Amino acid sequence: MARRRKKKKRRSRRRKAFLKLIPLAGMIKAFGYSAGKQKDIISIAKEEGIDVAIDTIVAGLTGFSFKQGVWKAEFLKEGLLPLVVAGIAGKFAKKLGLNKYIKYSSMGVLELA
Repeated sequence: MARRRKKKKRRSRRRKAFLKLIPLAGMIKAFGYSAGKQKDIISIAKEEGIDVAIDTIVAGLTGFSFKQGVWKAEFLKEGLLPLVVAGIAGKFAKKLGLNKYIKYSSMGVLELA
């Protein structure tokens, strides 16, 4: 029985974007700044210690603060809510086709979602 010739695999012309703007904004808001303490996470880690900074990040993502021992929905506004909003905004941006226009105008470097 004759063997089939293997075809060379073609590389896709589609490139991944270098910077995705909406998820980047959500990550910066979630991990970069604590509204309750009016400081960014790096200055909290320098002044109060790394354990307080980690507790601030965990409280923002889960709503539970290990230092205070309480769960508050207000903590979620700082961490989880910006990530969820960024995900929903990215989904709508893809459906509206905004990525295509921005990716074309920025030569594939930027993308919304």
